[in-house]
Amino acid sequence: MDQQQLDLAKILQHATDILCPICQSDVFETVTMLKKISAIMSPSGQEMVAPLPAYRCVECKHVMEEGDMETTKEDTPKIELIKP
Repeated sequence: MDQQQLDLAKILQHATDILCPICQSDVFETVTMLKKISAIMSPSGQEMVAPLPAYRCVECKHVMEEGDMETTKEDTPKIELIKP
């Protein structure tokens, strides 16, 4: 491993996990959403389709949106068992 990879590995040890807001899973897969752009908005003046990368939870299949990225393990409520 070169120095840059070692630095990234060190940083990732302290990074915060993002969780699915639906099922709390922390495993995602990359998917592609397609957006249809009208001829009026298109830079070419013709209707076009643009690929948009997105992340989908592997457990519940929820497609993450920008606002979903705020859900982290630290934000997840902690459940404490109270013994009688």
